[in-house]
Amino acid sequence: MYLRTYSLAAATAILGTLFFVGCGGSSASTSASVQSGTFVDSAVKGLYYVSGSQSGTTDVNGTFKYESGKTVKFYLGDANGALIGETNGSTLVTPLDLSDDGIDGTKTTNMLLLLQSLDKDANATNGIEIDTTKAAKIKSLNLSDDANVTDSLTAAGATPKTSAEVKAHFRESLAELSTKGTVPSTATVVSTEFIGMDAPTTFAKMDHVYSEAYVIVRYSDGTRIVRPIEYTTLMSTTDTIGGKTVGAILDINGNPILDTSAGGSAPFISDTPDGQSVMQIGNTIQMVSQFEYVTADASGASRYGVLPAMMNLSTLTQATNGALSVSNIANIDTKDVGGLWITCAASMTPWTTHLGSEEYEPDAKLVELGTGAGTDTLGGPNAYFGDTTTANVYNYGFIHETTVTAAGTTSIKKHYSMGRFSHELAEVMPDNKTVYFGDDGSYTMLFMYVADTAGDLSAGTLYAAKWTQTSTSTDRDVKANLTWIKLGHATDAQVKTLITAKTKFSDIFETAATATAGFTKVKTYKGTEYLKLKTGMEFAAAYLESRRYGALLGATSEFNKMEGVSVNVKDKKVYVAISNMSGGMTDSSSDPVNDIHTPVEKAGAVFELALTSGKSDTAGAAINSAYVASTMNAIPALTGLTVSVKDTFGNAADVSKVANPDNLKFSEKMRTLFIGEDSGMHINNFVWTYNVDTKKFSRILSNTAGAEATGLQAIENLGGHGYVMSSIQHPGDGLLADWNAANPIVQQLNSSINKKKSSIGYMKLPVIR
Repeated sequence: MYLRTYSLAAATAILGTLFFVGCGGSSASTSASVQSGTFVDSAVKGLYYVSGSQSGTTDVNGTFKYESGKTVKFYLGDANGALIGETNGSTLVTPLDLSDDGIDGTKTTNMLLLLQSLDKDANATNGIEIDTTKAAKIKSLNLSDDANVTDSLTAAGATPKTSAEVKAHFRESLAELSTKGTVPSTATVVSTEFIGMDAPTTFAKMDHVYSEAYVIVRYSDGTRIVRPIEYTTLMSTTDTIGGKTVGAILDINGNPILDTSAGGSAPFISDTPDGQSVMQIGNTIQMVSQFEYVTADASGASRYGVLPAMMNLSTLTQATNGALSVSNIANIDTKDVGGLWITCAASMTPWTTHLGSEEYEPDAKLVELGTGAGTDTLGGPNAYFGDTTTANVYNYGFIHETTVTAAGTTSIKKHYSMGRFSHELAEVMPDNKTVYFGDDGSYTMLFMYVADTAGDLSAGTLYAAKWTQTSTSTDRDVKANLTWIKLGHATDAQVKTLITAKTKFSDIFETAATATAGFTKVKTYKGTEYLKLKTGMEFAAAYLESRRYGALLGATSEFNKMEGVSVNVKDKKVYVAISNMSGGMTDSSSDPVNDIHTPVEKAGAVFELALTSGKSDTAGAAINSAYVASTMNAIPALTGLTVSVKDTFGNAADVSKVANPDNLKFSEKMRTLFIGEDSGMHINNFVWTYNVDTKKFSRILSNTAGAEATGLQAIENLGGHGYVMSSIQHPGDGLLADWNAANPIVQQLNSSINKKKSSIGYMKLPVIR
């Protein structure tokens, strides 16, 4: 459609060149070292190329020759013309390969503008033929300078097209390419590139989840596949499947808990799907899904933290084209662990179990005093048990592990030896022993756990980090060294004994209202406290009050909104999302300690932790792990940017950058970090990709306005297909409160979005093997 009309034989040759390479394939190879490629915006005729000893001008099909292993340069007109770019020789070259700044990048846009404006008949849909007379007048170019390109075209006698029309045409060309080519059956992936999308600006796009991005996958046999990324909703929280409502909140007996707040009687339905694990178990595909909380009841009153959390198990069916569907759902019974508390993000262990979390643990001191509110009560567990006496405050705030069988049965356990704090997520390192956590909230801590036995998280040693900053308090390129303080060693059974014995906060600590001799001033997310550890209560403090005890031992308790965690095995890196770099992370001499002193960036940043072996804790004892984090540095490309003036929608952070990163998942074979936002600074939260080798940063998904991006999971090969799982929670949240309520589009979104209907879905990719 977007190439010139050719004979059948010619068209077959072109498409063969686009997607296959090698002496035995369809490419027009002239020798073992010389290959044929095609340059496509549409097929571009009239570009001069040089690759090693090969040179010439692209023909009507856009064909050029290149030497294997050599770069190819493209010029306007002839060898004396302006160089437009250089890239590694390949069977398919597009302006994206020459610019390397994405489909919406300045260099890409200007290259498209240049090529399409120099087209002889000004109609790129039938192919592009460079007007060599005009092109010869352009001797130099700066593709990073919009004015330089338009002025050069005007001076050459060409009429510059608009950036919108040239990008629209190029996307059409990519869509045409994406219908061609077959994923090879055995070849492995050489590289994966994501081509990003613009932020939405219309109601028609802002009111739902969608993607206009592309992925380009190169395989080891030379095949290059271009595919559009499309979002498919697998199920919504309000759906009924097999007689069961997906997001229904259930009590200990498996009965729905009813909402009677508005005079009716209907089951509470969670609007907050979060962590999930899709896993191949035998010949079945199973998915564990966590549902974090219920935002509001039928009357509109907040229900955050006052209803139990829950999980369900979905059996998935995979069609031959890779499409997934839900064939069955079942509640995961959690009574053996006393029910669950605010289940946030999750990961899948290397041994294929679901590792879930409980965040914002109820404060045991306030619960004991009876002065707590919201999450500092036992409203959720009480609703689960149906009484106010059974729940134990120290049973909540842990990591839980769920094992699934091929028959669809489940078993669950809580890992009490991993410490009690605001667990966002736990990520297991390649040794199957070392674990890092997100600790969400303000004035929180970075923890590390080293299990005694690989693949068994029921016993191990817990550590808390000490941060020593090496960058200045005004430097956005934040850097620090980490050392580790040992809190203790425990088994799950030992800690559970303390809980069963109904240990109370007052059994562990004495408190004072003001500075008092013998008491230590600490600050955690419950504020400044003066604590004294009671004799012999070190073990209880380490595992039931991990953050308070860590603060007493000198660990850094100033992190703010520490969210997702993911590991890059090859490079021995861990990525940690700091959703909001403010609060305790800024310079504050009034705090008990002032270890962290970053500049304020409320849009947050993703940090990179370098892992190493041979480390000891602060007492000099060896740490039995080859994956101990020694540095923690912000990644500049993944640091958000608060804007001084909000846009028409009320976006408070630059929409071309990440804002409030939360979910993180790294794909080893794609060499790509996937980043989901939980932002009150972007009206539409996005999912981004960041290639750790090329440093390319791309937006690949836009979520429903007001919705948080959750449930990320990168699946490289499931039944011969790749997937990125992604969910949304609380759609439409805060539209009139957090963004520009005077904007008519915001008003329309607020009135039209179904705030109870959240989705679990996926983006399908070519297989990544």
